[in-house]
Amino acid sequence: MARTAGADIAKIAAPIAGLAGVGTIAGISALANGWARMGSEIARSAQGIGISTNQLQSLRGAAEAAGLSSESLTAGLASLGSTMQDALMGRNTDAAILLSRLGVSIHKTADGAVDSARAFTDMAGAISKLPNPQTQAMVARQFGLEALLPLLRQGPAAIEAYVRKAKELGAVMTPEQIARAERFALALNDMDLAGRGLRNSIADRLLPVFEPLIIKLTDLISKNREVIAEKVGQWASKLAKWIDSIDFKALTKGIEDTVKGIGDFVDSIGGWKVAAIGVAAIMAGPTLLAIGSVALGIGRLATYTVPLLVTAFDKLATAGGLTGLVSKLGLVVSLSWAALQVARMLGLPDTDMKKGAQDVQNGDWWAASANLPAMDFLKALGQKAMGSSNADIAKGLAAGANGEYKSILDLVGQAEGTDKGRGYNETLGYGRYTGGPVDLIGMTLKEIDDLQTKMLSNPANTLNSSAVGRYQITRTTLRDMREKMGLTGDEKFDAAMQDKLASYLIATRATGDMRQMQDGLAGIWASFPKADTGASAYGQRTGTSLSSVQAAIQASQQAQAAQATGGPSKVEHEIQISLTGLPPGVQASARRANGQPVQVNVAMTPGW
Repeated sequence: MARTAGADIAKIAAPIAGLAGVGTIAGISALANGWARMGSEIARSAQGIGISTNQLQSLRGAAEAAGLSSESLTAGLASLGSTMQDALMGRNTDAAILLSRLGVSIHKTADGAVDSARAFTDMAGAISKLPNPQTQAMVARQFGLEALLPLLRQGPAAIEAYVRKAKELGAVMTPEQIARAERFALALNDMDLAGRGLRNSIADRLLPVFEPLIIKLTDLISKNREVIAEKVGQWASKLAKWIDSIDFKALTKGIEDTVKGIGDFVDSIGGWKVAAIGVAAIMAGPTLLAIGSVALGIGRLATYTVPLLVTAFDKLATAGGLTGLVSKLGLVVSLSWAALQVARMLGLPDTDMKKGAQDVQNGDWWAASANLPAMDFLKALGQKAMGSSNADIAKGLAAGANGEYKSILDLVGQAEGTDKGRGYNETLGYGRYTGGPVDLIGMTLKEIDDLQTKMLSNPANTLNSSAVGRYQITRTTLRDMREKMGLTGDEKFDAAMQDKLASYLIATRATGDMRQMQDGLAGIWASFPKADTGASAYGQRTGTSLSSVQAAIQASQQAQAAQATGGPSKVEHEIQISLTGLPPGVQASARRANGQPVQVNVAMTPGW
């Protein structure tokens, strides 16, 4: 009987789920879409490298069969072809000499391009015969193949076996399939454009209807902000008293009974699988509201509840009423999440991390709710609920908008030597303590922590350092930042995250005037010189000069000024000098410190 009831529910749920786009139709659509995009990408990549789509797919399949990524294979082939072309044209003599010593010749395809596919197999043969892993890694790095070293070390025969396996498993598309995929991808692009046109047409009809309502509601909320906040505060106070009066023992017993009751109900309708289908059908309903994205003003209304809650809880916390409750229950985060889910689903205007950080700094959570991306805003609320100050939260947010630190970040990559190696994937000693190259950008922060722990336990690591990534961040520093920035550890240690972490270090440890910023940077990175001595603060060899550090800081300051004013990235000063007693006809000239002339205007005032 229970199974029959479950089957009936499943029959009803399936068409409802299909209407909302979450049934098998969505799966088929995603499959076709992904197939088309992949085929189009393969065709473009193969053309860019100068090999056939069959060769590219075969080698990609070999890489994946060996546990590597197809992206690293594509990038490696492109780098190998470019390096060989440079060697052939005399632009890379080091590569030419190395090829000669390895006995690897450069072959070309019918259209004159370097045959990267054959070159890859030839390099595998040469590398597999080298006597030690360090030499193998050096050769692979020279040609941009370090990420593929585990495959290259196995030699040509193993690669060929992997290729056969990929073909046998049907992982290689035929040229005809590639062509059809390209055509389908173009058709999908046309459909996307047509959908955008439909959305624009609908918006043109709906927005004039909603606009008067939005204006009236905005005016109402604006005039009653404090009143609403006070009411929310009163409600929260009552909620606190109610929670305090709860008999938690009885509540726990009630929850246990409820869970048991749910379990009995699920069993009666055929088990959790059937229940999940029913829940999916119910939750699919909001997807039908996607058309509401054209009315952006409605989405904005949902966020009004968020800053009002924060304001109210701030008042109560100041009075000493709810600080403990907020930190323990995270009520602000819970209520805000629901509002933001609706707001982001309906669509919001473009975000601005820089403005959002400044809003938080000023305590204007109302504005921050509109300027910050949804997840960053929720993280900020979570930090607020846990007792962090607005200033500390703002610093973490500002580190996400790190464009103004680009000049300093680039100098760090140069000074630390990581840009000479694998950049964001580089580890201490160029992989010496990690057993070779590591795909850092594909790892989570928790996985990075585990890797750094292994580095520190490596007997050969006499430096006792766990520096990783483009900015050589150590385990101690990373753990400290994870706590202060509210990171869970599940985030990827990709290029964007590494930039954000390094920018946070700069924003929090290298502030003040020029000298203070120089010393702050020297305290973070041993390769930077101190302002007074020009030497490393850690007794190591520096990787850059004081003048380079000053230039990077000045460029960063100009970028910050430009972002603040919306103007160009330059700083202009107008200087007025008044002299008396000089005869008419006096001329003047001025030059910058570098000798460049500066325009000077001489004006004569009455009385001369």
